[in-house]
Amino acid sequence: IRLCEFTIHEFNKKCKKILSIFLEMCCIIKKEFKSERSFKMIKIRNEAEEDYKIVEEITRKAFYNIHVPGCGEHYLVHIMRQHEDFIPELDFVIELDGRVIGNIMYTKSKLVDEAGMEKEILTFGPVCILPEYQRMNYGKQLMEYSFEQAAALGYDVIVIFGSPANHIGWKKVGLL
Repeated sequence: IRLCEFTIHEFNKKCKKILSIFLEMCCIIKKEFKSERSFKMIKIRNEAEEDYKIVEEITRKAFYNIHVPGCGEHYLVHIMRQHEDFIPELDFVIELDGRVIGNIMYTKSKLVDEAGMEKEILTFGPVCILPEYQRMNYGKQLMEYSFEQAAALGYDVIVIFGSPANHIGWKKVGLL
């Protein structure tokens, strides 16, 4: 009888241990599942022709009624692609979980000093992020990536014209 009691007692101990391990594993799986659900896949790539329409729509949404009623920036994006100073290698979109949520474009420009000396530079813009994703660092990531790519292509100066309200934090990415 004692042997039987000991075996039952030992069995209960093992069951409690197994149950404890099982519950711990469930908590770990639950945590991993939560983190996987909140994980966002970000991809920055060159804009493709099939992106044109969505990029123009993103631009319209990003600028609509900001400076004036309506906006014209989406038309600028449309015609910029055909301009001789447009740089397709520096035309990027940012995807979030496979959905394009923003873009940045560059054109060549030049600075001319008082003596007539010219310096080739870059200008970028518009930078567009869908309104529901603004102020979440997607624009910053897009700009930083494009700066690296511009430097790799040999450009050393980028000039931007834009709203001072959007310049917060630009010192961190080397613009101010």
